[in-house]
Amino acid sequence: MLNTKISTNPLKDILADLQLFQQTNYCYDYIKNKYPDDDETKILYSSKVASACFRQANEFIISAQNANLSTNPLLYSYALNNFAKGMAYLLYLDEEMLKYFKDHGFYISDDNIKDNILETNITIKQSGVPTFILKLFNNAVLKKQEISFELLLSQIPEISDIFNKTTLKMSNVAKRVPNTKGDFEMYCGNSKQIEQRKEISEEYGIHGTYDNRINILNIGFNMKGKEKIEHDDAIKNNLFYNEYLILPNKFEDGIYCLNLMFYCYLLIMSYGMLVRYNAHKWENFIDPKISKESTLIAMSVDVCVNDFLTLLHQKLLEYTYIEDKYDDYNVKKVIRDSTPQIMNNITSEIVHYNLQYGENYPLPWPKKMK
Repeated sequence: MLNTKISTNPLKDILADLQLFQQTNYCYDYIKNKYPDDDETKILYSSKVASACFRQANEFIISAQNANLSTNPLLYSYALNNFAKGMAYLLYLDEEMLKYFKDHGFYISDDNIKDNILETNITIKQSGVPTFILKLFNNAVLKKQEISFELLLSQIPEISDIFNKTTLKMSNVAKRVPNTKGDFEMYCGNSKQIEQRKEISEEYGIHGTYDNRINILNIGFNMKGKEKIEHDDAIKNNLFYNEYLILPNKFEDGIYCLNLMFYCYLLIMSYGMLVRYNAHKWENFIDPKISKESTLIAMSVDVCVNDFLTLLHQKLLEYTYIEDKYDDYNVKKVIRDSTPQIMNNITSEIVHYNLQYGENYPLPWPKKMK
């Protein structure tokens, strides 16, 4: 189970922690702790590469934050690529995993760029950083195929509502129902879209109950799904992210449950590729006067960068920050867990008073409440 720390500003604390890796000596100690008996020269080299990558990534983040949507995806793509490479040199010393940074691993051909960004396809290769991320999380490696921007956007938490309103289609993300422990719900499209998810749902033991009065699908797991989650940490880590359930998706070579970092990285890198090589088409995609997806794109950039950094932090430091807030469920849980102890303290006080002063006040409830 992932360790958590309370924070009033999780993203700020995540960025502060990641800045530690800009220091070569910190990277050296991190790698040395992971590989205490490995070659000293190799550890020192990896620590220099990793720290340089984190320093560059930080500069690109700062530049991107000061730029607008016409160019900042390109700057963010440079940042995420450096973060990913730095992470790789911190976690691995063998060439088998580091070789994936010799190739982008994807491309967008001019023929695949449509007038609508949702219909524009990205070609994935069995090489490059996207494949590294899949292997990093023990996910299936996709064969060479085309993936649409619509598919990527449908997988991103925090923008599921705006995706639904923009496209009039179901996202592939369900949100935890407030004041419950394991119930999720998602907005639906039409019955055909629900039907399309049946094969995916059956593969992973996911079931849903459709409420047509409010167009909501309530999501849960049958026994098959619960067993998959209990016996496969990779699936569990890919399905759940903060307050969200990220559903598996159907690709050309099968149904897979992939980690959110893969989707975030590929989306930002693909945006960056459009900015760099097809600036005129990118400007059409983000122009609110002519594009229905401009708001969706703008929101997805910030969300994907933040989610990528959160997952990077989790992978390197094995804990995450959660926001310091209270909801009805937490308050009720505290009250429920604390009530027996409070009641027992009251009865103890009455018993002590009766013994001390020779009184015989009755107890309001039995001793040793549980």
